[in-house]
Amino acid sequence: MKDYSAGGNDMLDDVEIVLQEAKAEIAHNLELASCLREEEGEEAWQKECLSMFNAWNEKWFGKP
Repeated sequence: MKDYSAGGNDMLDDVEIVLQEAKAEIAHNLELASCLREEEGEEAWQKECLSMFNAWNEKWFGKP
């Protein structure tokens, strides 16, 4: 008989790793955008953050 719980635990580990990658990527993108805030102002920063978030969201979750 196969040990299905071991496979489930492996799958959860994989999901956790992918979530860590996604969180690191969005944090890095926001850090990069913070430079824009200082140089070009709040509105440019907000537009860039929204654009980055939409690209990140599409990459990780697909098109709505």
